[in-house]
Amino acid sequence: MPRLSWDDLEVVLAIARSKTLSKTAATLGLDATTVGRRLAAINARVGFTLFERNAGGLAMTPATRTMVHELELMEAASLAVDRTLVAAAEPVHGRVRIATSESFAMFWMLPELAALRSELRGIELELVASHGIADLRRREADIAIRFIRSDSDDLRSRRLGTLRWSIYGSPSYLRGRVHRPDPQRGFEGERVIKWSGGPLRPSVPAWIEANASRAEVALVAAHLHVIIEACAAGHGLAALPGCLALARGLERAIDHSIDESELWLVVHKDLRKVPRVRAVADRLASRIIAAAERLHAI
Repeated sequence: MPRLSWDDLEVVLAIARSKTLSKTAATLGLDATTVGRRLAAINARVGFTLFERNAGGLAMTPATRTMVHELELMEAASLAVDRTLVAAAEPVHGRVRIATSESFAMFWMLPELAALRSELRGIELELVASHGIADLRRREADIAIRFIRSDSDDLRSRRLGTLRWSIYGSPSYLRGRVHRPDPQRGFEGERVIKWSGGPLRPSVPAWIEANASRAEVALVAAHLHVIIEACAAGHGLAALPGCLALARGLERAIDHSIDESELWLVVHKDLRKVPRVRAVADRLASRIIAAAERLHAI
């Protein structure tokens, strides 16, 4: 059998993960037609079909499924070499990618990065905002700001503080009221915005279900930044982290918090001593820790 290059094997691994040519193309920075041609050429070289088409896209054959674990080990080794080379570069300049959630990026990170950029001349900051969690082991980012602590041995986590959640509404929604929204009465007469999909804090939607039984459901959304904007537009009340709600000009509708989540800075162990990554991580952590009261919000 002819030997495949790592470029070919990377295509096979990406298809195994993405399951469609279009998603694979987006991952690799190619177009779907090119990925299709690459796959056809790989099939021709190995002499058998690596993926079979089904209703969900491309499914691995048994032979491909056997390969994938070995390919993941090869990828991990390749990334480890890459991190070693990056760590050997001393100058405190270049690009540093910071990953966080879309909502935290929009309502907290953007103002902070303006000040951070002025402190870090020569470093180019890239903000990777996503609904999912960036994989630092695959170099999807250099630093991550997360709401959960990593349990991976390859990653190092630093606790930065806590975010308190409460119920918020827009000034227009809350204006002119005789009585504040009352969870003791199941938020009777109120409209609420609910969270669908995979929640970041399962206890938050559970609190809404338990305490807003008499409220009208105005809207359901899967992304926190969409819920914040819907709340700002006056659709109804929403359970939100106070620092993000206040940054958007929302007002607290009840007098207590309903939950609390921790904030963590995460970096790969092989990159934590790279000068530019260390400089950004230290200054970013310092700014967030100094803003502890604003993060608490209540």
